[in-house]
This record gives sequence, C-alpha cells and structure tokens, in this order.
Amino acid sequence: MAVLTDRVSSRLSLVFQTGEDAQGMPILKRKAYSRINPAATDDAVFEVATALASIQTLPLNGVERIDTNSVEEI
Repeated sequence: MAVLTDRVSSRLSLVFQTGEDAQGMPILKRKAYSRINPAATDDAVFEVATALASIQTLPLNGVERIDTNSVEEI
C-alpha cells in the first residue's frame, strides 16, 4: 500500500521564558502565528521566527513549527 502525504497548513509557535518556578524550572509562554505558507522551507520559517523574537521583550526559549498533513492511499 502506497501513501501520499501533502502538507496542507502550518503554524508557527514562539516559546518565550517568562521566569522560573520555585524548583528553578522555566516558566514558558507561547505566541502562535497561523496561516504560515505550507510550502515555506524550515530555514525561512526559522528566519521569520528569529526576526519576530528580536522585537520581543522576553527571551526566546524555542521555535516550533506545527504542520497539518493530509494522508491518502494511492
């Protein structure tokens, strides 16, 4: 059985550290951006993420790309 996968949508999530809890673990806050072009390369998405993070006041802890794919049997 062969399967065809097609990326249909993407979202970008910037993870910021807002502080630390009593145990010293980071407290994180996410800022999400939807409607990212599914054809955009990971490098391009990361470049945009770092540009957006540079104008924020909180330190960037991570970048997440969330893709939704359609899967169908061919």
